[in-house]
Amino acid sequence: MDYIVKAKYYTDACKYMPVTEEEFVEFLKHPIIRKNKDYAPLGCFATVKKPWLPAADDYDSLAAVAENISSYDCLQVDYDSGMSVKDFIARYKAVKFWLYTSYNHGFKGEFDRFRAVFPLDGPMSQDIMGRAYKQYMMKVFPGCDMTCFDRAHFQLLPCIRSEEAIDKYSYYINDVDALLHIDIDEIQKIDEDNRHKQYICNMFEDARALFNDELYGNRDEDDYERRVTNQLKFAQSLLETAVIGQRHNICFQVVCYLNRKGLLDYAWSLTPPHDAAAEWKKCLDSIR
Repeated sequence: MDYIVKAKYYTDACKYMPVTEEEFVEFLKHPIIRKNKDYAPLGCFATVKKPWLPAADDYDSLAAVAENISSYDCLQVDYDSGMSVKDFIARYKAVKFWLYTSYNHGFKGEFDRFRAVFPLDGPMSQDIMGRAYKQYMMKVFPGCDMTCFDRAHFQLLPCIRSEEAIDKYSYYINDVDALLHIDIDEIQKIDEDNRHKQYICNMFEDARALFNDELYGNRDEDDYERRVTNQLKFAQSLLETAVIGQRHNICFQVVCYLNRKGLLDYAWSLTPPHDAAAEWKKCLDSIR
């Protein structure tokens, strides 16, 4: 399998390396020790485009960006509270996967924290990985952190904070023949449905604006400010619902809402939850 790995979280420099199933299983059995998980390696099972874009940190390395990835050979998922290990194993027992507990499992909260890797029955093109893809995946993997379905998702390799922490670490190998299948037709149907709903929504918004203009004429400045204030209040209330597992989706919805209302210049006035600040900035950067 093709594997792209970067040495730590705060770098965009990656190396390509082939990894066999046997070698990855060895990673599961012998987790890396790092006192700070920001210095633990991350990776994804993907095929690299050629020529690839170089990393800013190291010109001889490829950058950890979606533009460098052609397709994925495995799907990686991350659970912090959405499902127990026992329930996860029971739910997906029909297909092959490797599961291992997360760095903070047993140290942060009472929930099971774990990651799983599913070999796919064929390469998954990055071209399908849009909004509809995420909606489909959230049905297949309810409770999963939605950032796992980003176009360039790098997942932490098996890692523990100390030798003593091995007591809290565990792994599971579901070694069956069947591989996970991604239903491309279903994703396309979801995408078509989204486009139709957006078309109807836009028609409604245009009709309402036309009706208001004909009924009330040009709004005065006070009415405009009142409308903008109410729309920003709505955006702020929506942004505050960006909890774990929904951060990227909610932030993206808010940015799209502001863009549709012509209020992107006011986005700086909104305050996301502290643990969603990075996703909020990423969504803003992506649309500007």
